[in-house]
Amino acid sequence: MSIKRLAGSIGAGMVAAASVAALTAAPANAAPGVDPPKFVAIAYSPATGAFGWHNEVYSYDEAVNGAFAHCFNSGGTDCTLAAIIEGGCASLLINAERPSVWGAGARMSRDEAFGAALNDYRTRAGSLLGNGNYRTVIECAFNPHW
Repeated sequence: MSIKRLAGSIGAGMVAAASVAALTAAPANAAPGVDPPKFVAIAYSPATGAFGWHNEVYSYDEAVNGAFAHCFNSGGTDCTLAAIIEGGCASLLINAERPSVWGAGARMSRDEAFGAALNDYRTRAGSLLGNGNYRTVIECAFNPHW
């Protein structure tokens, strides 16, 4: 391989690596040495009980799009955004017998997110509340410097 061809190959590889780094790097307005808060989103399909989440990303849109992609890829037919938060936790509770009965919430801690989802679940469930027979999903987007 000629030196010129080798340099071209290395250059192309560096451009590809830089492109990947740009997609995963912190936002340009981030303070030096400080990792900004990340997002977590949960999408849910009440018709099928499928859900998906996406976390540890710097963009609202990336979190939402990732959650929807995972929900639809898991068999969801009517995925809806259940919860999203920057720098905290999102929670989803699903009635084990009736996936159309669910609740979601987002707060700064796991316990608070679960409490918010439980309150939402109780509001939505009404007389279908049962004895706590629900499935729980809790995902967080914690900043490693906190």
